Amino acid sequence: MRHCPEKQNQRATMLKSRRSLDDDVVCQASRTIAKEIMALPHWKQARRMLLYIAVRNEVGTMDLVNDALHRDVQVLLPRCRPDEPGIMDMACIHDIHQLRPGAYGIPEPDPVVCRPLHDIYVDMALIPGVAFDREGRRLGYGGGYYDRLLGDRHFDRCFLIGLAYDFQIVDELPCEPWDKQVDAIVTEKEVIWPNTYK
Repeated sequence: MRHCPEKQNQRATMLKSRRSLDDDVVCQASRTIAKEIMALPHWKQARRMLLYIAVRNEVGTMDLVNDALHRDVQVLLPRCRPDEPGIMDMACIHDIHQLRPGAYGIPEPDPVVCRPLHDIYVDMALIPGVAFDREGRRLGYGGGYYDRLLGDRHFDRCFLIGLAYDFQIVDELPCEPWDKQVDAIVTEKEVIWPNTYK
């Protein structure tokens, strides 16, 4: 995947702003976003979800993970392949104690007890990002991990939700052929419905 200078500049600016967020701001915004997501019919209907564990001031997801586990939803989390940069597998957790530090210090499903799952279709996925625009385009971290994962056929019928702070919503992002757009974006101030979901 080529590196676009425009994307790199936006990424650096957004990450700097996100790093500067106060812990209380992150906590409050994350709780507000979680409540908005849990009120969506898509959340209530999904039986198999891909979630993520937040790091470095990403929008927090533990309220969402705990809610899904409590409702016996199948909770999938990404896990980077140690020897294959840019590639992630999905693994199911039944308890947050099954998380272990993985690649880049991100908590991941313990590979000893959580085997990778293949050939399963995902109903809903919550996706982190550095920035989003109102057409559902996403700016990631530059490694292509989510682009490759979401490009798999098992996400063809998946409802994708981007999680972001309000300042991470921009007017327009450059789009590459492999970029996967999200179906909704939830911030602490609004729910954005791009495309056919308006």
